Amino acid sequence: MPDTTPNLGLKKPLGNENVSRAAYNENLDIIDASAARKTDLIAHQNAADPHPQYATDTDLAAHATENNVHGATSSSAAGMIVARDSFGRAQVSAPSAAADIARKVDVDVIRADATKVSVMEVRTSDPVSPVVGQHWFRSDL
Repeated sequence: MPDTTPNLGLKKPLGNENVSRAAYNENLDIIDASAARKTDLIAHQNAADPHPQYATDTDLAAHATENNVHGATSSSAAGMIVARDSFGRAQVSAPSAAADIARKVDVDVIRADATKVSVMEVRTSDPVSPVVGQHWFRSDL
């Protein structure tokens, strides 16, 4: 008794079996019954949405014309990628840690304080206790 193929169930004769014309024709009938017809292909090609689980050409074109990364925003939003707005700006929340980004309003407040003068220094080491308004250049680097 011959083995059969897993997909179409075609008969594969064993080494000790003879293949008859009838068995060969039976395999051809199985292939013919399983093969797609040209009319099926044409109907598939002309279908409005032949692959509904995939994006359409319209979806792809709209996606390609986007000018930002998905989920990016120019507004202050936690957990989002920062994108610039049409003026090249981005917004961040008020800083709460030393390493946070300073906003313009925070810098303006410091610069508006007349008691804090701007000092420019040329030094060979960093100041031990730098103060607001103190700027320095290292001449030894």
